[in-house]
Amino acid sequence: DSIIPEIWTPNKAYGFKQKPIAETILFKNSTVWTNEEEGILENIDVVIKDGSIHAIGKEIVLSEILDKDEIVKTIDATGKHITCGIIDEHSHIAIRRGVNEGSQAVTAEVRIGDVINANDINIYRQLSGGVTTSQLLHGSANPIGGQSALIKLRWGSSAEEMKIEGADGFIKFALGENVKQSNWGDFNRVRFPQSRMGVEQVFYDAFYRARKYQLEWDLYNAMPSSMKRKSESPREDLELNALVEILKS
Repeated sequence: DSIIPEIWTPNKAYGFKQKPIAETILFKNSTVWTNEEEGILENIDVVIKDGSIHAIGKEIVLSEILDKDEIVKTIDATGKHITCGIIDEHSHIAIRRGVNEGSQAVTAEVRIGDVINANDINIYRQLSGGVTTSQLLHGSANPIGGQSALIKLRWGSSAEEMKIEGADGFIKFALGENVKQSNWGDFNRVRFPQSRMGVEQVFYDAFYRARKYQLEWDLYNAMPSSMKRKSESPREDLELNALVEILKS
């Protein structure tokens, strides 16, 4: 007989033997930190359903807000505190094999969303500290870096399942010492820009090229079909596509 080892999700320490499913949970008599005008609320019930807050109030009557046959897990939260999940808007966790594409000054075409590491133990650690959402940013090796990814920290889910559907796009721009390679060591100062003047010019040149590229596409798209068939379209440029999107926003 063969021995089949257990497979966890993710298949490492602190992985799940079975992928968790959303439960309906009632937290009784908790202290709720609203982070809003209401301030701190005492002796409050909180109902979680389908992964979201379903109801908040004192002495909630479940039969009034839930189906009568719904299974509810009750947790006595007396003396416990509930607060909003922390949103980390500048994070470099869960990125596979390098946070920087620093080989050139502008790398707007690269996307953190393509290299999310759903098995990074830091997802588990940050969840334990109350972080629920992160913006995974490209590093600051160049003035215009790559596109970021917005994720929910769903430990045990795939990279695609962690991405926030319909989230706005963001991109990393950087200033200071890193982009000039000032702290890279004397033998690694090999790429433009090497000064703050150069950093400014990188931004100017990039958006100048993007505007010219956009104009070429606008002229092509305005052609009648008969003329398009006789013409070559502008060459697709993923770097400039990202910069044009910024210009249009």
